[in-house]
Amino acid sequence: MSRNWTLIRKQGIWGETLVDLIKDAKAAVAAGAAERDAVRADLRDFIDQSPNFDDSIPVDKYDEVAGNLHKELVQADLEDQLSNMEGRQASYTEILKEIRRIADEANAAADAISLNRVRKVVDSVTEAFDSLKEVRDSINKADEPKLVQSLDALLEAFKSVKNAVK
Repeated sequence: MSRNWTLIRKQGIWGETLVDLIKDAKAAVAAGAAERDAVRADLRDFIDQSPNFDDSIPVDKYDEVAGNLHKELVQADLEDQLSNMEGRQASYTEILKEIRRIADEANAAADAISLNRVRKVVDSVTEAFDSLKEVRDSINKADEPKLVQSLDALLEAFKSVKNAVK
């Protein structure tokens, strides 16, 4: 509901315009958010377009009234949204429960995946240890003393890893 601000300014009918805006605001409270939005825009325009200084009319008081009406329309919107949210509280609670259940399942699955990885690492270390032990046992200590010593050290390292992982 845009107004002809040039005409209003020329005619100096700020009081009459504010009375019309008050009527529009009262109707908009009951009409809904779209209507309130249009009236709020007109109220902002009223404040922006009204003269800053005019000794013949109390423009500052008019602007104050328009600002208060704007706040009341914003409050009406907030109250509507709050009442909508209160009506949805039960569904929000159900959604929150569902999200928590899904998160718990995801955490349990992640724990199981981690446990499977640990088991695979333990199995790999065990297989490597057994294979290395076979190689170590097949080497004659007298022929290759340094190799046997290195393999023994490696076997001890594998034992440490194996024990740490278990």
